[in-house]
Amino acid sequence: MNLKKILLLVIFLVSCSQADLKKIANEGRFFKLTDFYDCREMVRSPWANSPDIEVTVRLLDFTNKTKLLHLAFLENSILSSPYDYKISPLPSLYYEENNINYDLSDIKESVNFIMFETVSANGKKIPYTFNKKTNQLSYEVDLPEEWKETASSLGMTEFIKKNSNRKWSMDCTKK
Repeated sequence: MNLKKILLLVIFLVSCSQADLKKIANEGRFFKLTDFYDCREMVRSPWANSPDIEVTVRLLDFTNKTKLLHLAFLENSILSSPYDYKISPLPSLYYEENNINYDLSDIKESVNFIMFETVSANGKKIPYTFNKKTNQLSYEVDLPEEWKETASSLGMTEFIKKNSNRKWSMDCTKK
């Protein structure tokens, strides 16, 4: 009887505690009580023949309404996948990281999508869409009014959005 109560108490405490997003991304978790999405991309440095990479990680926990944006810049690194990267300093390589925590707000879920906004420490809101069928996180905002007419007349609206970082998508895994 006492063992059951202890087990229930442990499960309750684990489910009510704030998830450590980095730990879940690196190691997984024993109890899966919430949906957690690990979205990553890796790009090579734009300089010719550079062995440097940038890894962008967006960790989403809709239950606890939190997001972690982790950016890492690694020198002389070769990874076959951004999921090979562990979110912790690598002592043998030049390493720089930035971590930004966000709250999630205005979460609207449908059969196929989760639409939400991230809220930064200064209150700035950014809209995102998560496609549950393809496990892709996407971001898209309109061009500034002064750009719209020119971009439209040149037929370059989509090109400008993608190259000005106003439209992108990245693959995610559910953990």
